[in-house]
Amino acid sequence: MMLVKSAASCSLQLERLQAQILRDEAVDSRLLVRLTNAQSRALAALGALAAKAEKARSEGRTLEEHLAMLVAKRKECEALDAKIAAEETKSAAESS
Repeated sequence: MMLVKSAASCSLQLERLQAQILRDEAVDSRLLVRLTNAQSRALAALGALAAKAEKARSEGRTLEEHLAMLVAKRKECEALDAKIAAEETKSAAESS
């Protein structure tokens, strides 16, 4: 949801800047470029997220199932990280 808000916020601010340009008012060109880049990144990320959701759907999974799978994978990675850290701590203690 944050990506949607970010894209919408950038779009709104860009529209305001475009209106200023049309009224022949001064516009900060650096701000215009930064907002355009931020909007592009947010829209690209939304597109990638939509593509992943579509792929999951085509594989017969709902978005909720796909997200649950991602959460499970993240927990597995965190558990593995904790195990590695514990082993490194043990090795450091043994070598001292």
